[in-house]
Amino acid sequence: MKKRLVSVISFLLMCAGIILGLSLSVRKEEEVISINTSVDDFIHNEEVKVENKNEEYFMALEIPSINLKRGIYEKGSYLNNVNLNILLLNESDTPDIENGTVILASHAGNMDSSYFRNLYKLYNGAKVYLYYEGVKYEYEIVNNYEVNKTGKVKIKRESIGNYIALITCISHSNKQIVFIGIQK
Repeated sequence: MKKRLVSVISFLLMCAGIILGLSLSVRKEEEVISINTSVDDFIHNEEVKVENKNEEYFMALEIPSINLKRGIYEKGSYLNNVNLNILLLNESDTPDIENGTVILASHAGNMDSSYFRNLYKLYNGAKVYLYYEGVKYEYEIVNNYEVNKTGKVKIKRESIGNYIALITCISHSNKQIVFIGIQK
């Protein structure tokens, strides 16, 4: 009788564990879907609140050739931090400023916040899109160059116009790479 009771209890505990495991995996999948939906919704110019953050995206970045879509936070936001998200540098302009430059930086490693991990795959002619105040701004990559990792980067603009600069570190190196795009 005791063996049978132990077997029944063991079976019930095993079933409870399986149900709990399944519910956690479903919850995790729902969270991923809601995060991706938030970025997609922003890109379609809808008002979006980021889950549990109470802050909205300021703009969004899309780079189709490396399958990147990510919201960008305003300069003063605690979420505008290279260790959490793509950083909008203080020296950056908005894409609607004449002869301005939007400057974005992110990690390139294997951390969760390494949004520029595939940036090295960009090529001249690649398209980059910024979504800001209901307008889609298109840029084309025209140049890239390496600089020493000193905390300062000189942005090389080729002529008058609006630019985007994408900056990330080069793995296992004391260098950074800068990709420059011109607004079309």
